[in-house]
Amino acid sequence: MKKSFLLPILSLAAIVSAANGYAIFEYDATNTTTTNKGAESKTSWNTDVYINAYGDATHQNPTNPFYTQGKLAVDEGVLKLKGVTLPTTGYPGAFLAVKSDATKIIDCTGGFSYWYKGDAHWFLLNFDFSVCDTGDSDGSNKWGKKITAAAATWTKMTVTPTDITLANTWTGSKCTSTNAAFAVAKLNKVSDIVWGFDDKQTGTNLMIGDIVCLGGSTAYVDKEPAAAVAITTGCFAADLGPCAPASSSSGTASGSSSSSVAAGGSSSSVADGGSSSSNGTAGTSSSSGADAGGSSSSVDDTPIISHNSAPVVGLNMVNFARSLRIASDKNATLSLFDINGKLVLSQKVLSGTSTISLANQKVGVYYAVAKSSSHKQIIKIVLK
Repeated sequence: MKKSFLLPILSLAAIVSAANGYAIFEYDATNTTTTNKGAESKTSWNTDVYINAYGDATHQNPTNPFYTQGKLAVDEGVLKLKGVTLPTTGYPGAFLAVKSDATKIIDCTGGFSYWYKGDAHWFLLNFDFSVCDTGDSDGSNKWGKKITAAAATWTKMTVTPTDITLANTWTGSKCTSTNAAFAVAKLNKVSDIVWGFDDKQTGTNLMIGDIVCLGGSTAYVDKEPAAAVAITTGCFAADLGPCAPASSSSGTASGSSSSSVAAGGSSSSVADGGSSSSNGTAGTSSSSGADAGGSSSSVDDTPIISHNSAPVVGLNMVNFARSLRIASDKNATLSLFDINGKLVLSQKVLSGTSTISLANQKVGVYYAVAKSSSHKQIIKIVLK
């Protein structure tokens, strides 16, 4: 009887390359802003991951009151930048970024690697203007590489020190002396690692995963993000608000029953439609609701302490111990979320100045979101 020998079949996901280094931001499907319950996602350097847009550039990242800029930058374990629009005039740009740690980035003697899916983009290292004699203090000095190929599937990119040169981004390179050339010894001058678009490298969508510092003597095995992770999946499927942390009783759902932020269906969540005993946007709820036309406006029975209709300019919200004072030039809404992303207070606020009581709220950390048709403000509140 002839024996047959079968070689083990390895999945493509398991066939990954190893190099010496460590993850600055390791791919992990559970590594999201929301699982950190309010803090920005942190790298292994304990530095922030953030998103930035300037020069009238816009993007469509979903809102999230737990993020200081009100927009989510990390979802499904990767960095995401969605729906960028760049004006044809001025100097626009939109970027994902990781704050550097000067004491640790010097280990990246072999450069950096990451996985990306999306449009061609910049990889940049913003550096301190003190590096050269003609440095520009507004932060326009950048080393980097232009990644010219778009990728419809997750693609690994390795940027070695020899790839990194002065980057002619939207401001142009202001640093032209011989001191400006990149060298590994200058890594401690890097303030941010950046991926994104500007008028010199346009694009719309970009995802970045498993960011690795190359160097040292310890092998690191790449972690390619799941093929199903896309710019329109996870919290990025829509503008889902806080996109509450997943647990046995909460999660982000569409048409499900949960204690989460949901798009439709009956639940105890922040819902865009449907009648329920929950926080509903429209409907006939008899309890708390971020509603537009519903019969309920708040968890508190009488949250508004006072109102002055005298005209004001813009939108400004200030916390005073157990109350909030909101001055708005237009009718607005106040939404108060606890540390787990649960909406605990939703109140319509008329134009003018209103004082809203927080006396009925429990001790803890909250995020207040005030929003009118033209302004939005988010503040963190600690109730003791």
